[in-house]
Amino acid sequence: MHHILDCYARYPRINQPYIWTDNVGEKGGTIPAADPTDKGAHYELTINIKEKQLKELIEVVRKDWKSAIETGKVTKDNAAKCNDPKNLMKIEKQADKTYDVACKIKNYDADCKPLQFAADKQRLPDDFELTDGSHIHIGVQCYFYQKGKGLHIQPKKLRVVQLAERKPRPDAVDDFEAEAAPIDPNADDFDAPKETVTFGDQETTVGGNASQDFDDEIPF
Repeated sequence: MHHILDCYARYPRINQPYIWTDNVGEKGGTIPAADPTDKGAHYELTINIKEKQLKELIEVVRKDWKSAIETGKVTKDNAAKCNDPKNLMKIEKQADKTYDVACKIKNYDADCKPLQFAADKQRLPDDFELTDGSHIHIGVQCYFYQKGKGLHIQPKKLRVVQLAERKPRPDAVDDFEAEAAPIDPNADDFDAPKETVTFGDQETTVGGNASQDFDDEIPF
């Protein structure tokens, strides 16, 4: 698990599985999957990071790629593809000299949904919708699919440091208050306390050490 602190979420679609369709706009796009168990659907978001953070992420990809070759998760036929990790990553340089990096995880099972925590480390409800431009910490891992034919930077968990204001939509009302709770300076960036948290009419028991959920390899 690689932690990227103090970055920004762009185009988040992680509140539920989404699926690609050619019937959106001129070039196609993603829409909520009609079937939440659809294995062809996915969760995705883009993270906006600084150059130093990008270099660190590239080194993580390079290290994981080497390990994947050694363990046979990447075949010898595909081994040379990642001599330069940027060849497998979706990166766009921005005018302010930051970089947008695409993150994606397939909807293989219920455990694939990225976990989301508030600034005070409380677990957010499953239907929480992260907004574009929100300040976050995120934990990602590399997944080389089809024996190394491609790479997904998988978003596994994130913490919302500051929720960006949602742009008003004529057909929806957002009742979530974009307030960042106080953060213990000595606290772990992702661990959540065990307690009951109320969001509107929803009462949810959260708790445990969130990072433990990501130590086990997800079966694909």
